[in-house]
Amino acid sequence: MCGAVIDDRPDLRNILRIHARRIDAQYKSLVALFAIASSGLWLCDGVYEYQMHLWAQTVTGPIRIDLLLVAPFLYYSGMAFYHLAKISVGSSSKASEVES
Repeated sequence: MCGAVIDDRPDLRNILRIHARRIDAQYKSLVALFAIASSGLWLCDGVYEYQMHLWAQTVTGPIRIDLLLVAPFLYYSGMAFYHLAKISVGSSSKASEVES
């Protein structure tokens, strides 16, 4: 008994399983909501850009200052959706790896 180590810590597999389930439950609905919001923004931007294209044909030299504000917002919202989806999918695959 002199060299025996008593390990009273919880099993690492159980910790990972609990953590993966918690992340999966938290982010699954958030990812779906953010995907719908992000795709809706891109759809609205497509309609807006088409209208701006029609308007640009009627003027001599159109200056589009709105692209400085709209485009970065759409790109960042798309990247945020990608990041959330990657986290959600990663946690689901980790949970299935830990359970097996």
